Amino acid sequence: MRLLLLVAMVGVATAAPVPDKKAPPPRSVESEVAMPYLGLPRGPGIKLAVESLGEKYLDTGKPVEALRKAVRDAQAALWASTAATPPREILEAVAAARKRMRLAPAALITEVAAPKNAPLEKRLKEGLMETNRTLARVVAVLESALEELQAQAEAAEKENPRWQAHHAAMTAAVTLRIVHLGEYGLALGSMRKEFPERDATKHRGWRMEPSESLRDAPGKKMNKSAKKALEAILIAHADTVWAQAAKQMQETPLGIEWKAQ
Repeated sequence: MRLLLLVAMVGVATAAPVPDKKAPPPRSVESEVAMPYLGLPRGPGIKLAVESLGEKYLDTGKPVEALRKAVRDAQAALWASTAATPPREILEAVAAARKRMRLAPAALITEVAAPKNAPLEKRLKEGLMETNRTLARVVAVLESALEELQAQAEAAEKENPRWQAHHAAMTAAVTLRIVHLGEYGLALGSMRKEFPERDATKHRGWRMEPSESLRDAPGKKMNKSAKKALEAILIAHADTVWAQAAKQMQETPLGIEWKAQ
């Protein structure tokens, strides 16, 4: 009798499901669609009001895990490229992305104090060069994330509408963030080359301000492509949280101009 009981217990133990350590923890819809600002911190952020998604956007069907991973990784890289505080559910992923970028939250400067002498000017320009090197690492991680998203374009057709919308919106968001950071790099370069005008009696330096104008030629092409994708989101996912995101992305100024302050 004891032997039979032991065999029965072993049978139950071996039949128990083994947790999948690789499976990502479940997320709320809010954290799935959350995005930081895409331009300067002083520009508009992406503010979304998630309401009922409707039956069409329930998370049904067989997941395309490679696509979902690409979306999650891109979202983490997007937040990591900013100083914004991400949703609690993605904090760990964002921290890992920042580690890959070797980026402190305030590393991408947006204000510069006018140097008072030649040694300070030299130190300022060296600091701007270091910021440019940091920028290159950030852009490299974002570009890698964008490549993964683009590689999943066909797979998106096999996903449910919810993840099709996630994929489309995140692809556009990462593209626009790269466009902005290209403008940021040009702004750093112009400051290293020549200081903008200022009234020394009133202004202690300069700060970056959002601008509608883009100067980077490759960035202009990427921006045009992303804006077409946003129009497609507005049509395919009208009256949804993704349409909210698309509309706000369309209105986000990605250019930069230096203003005396």
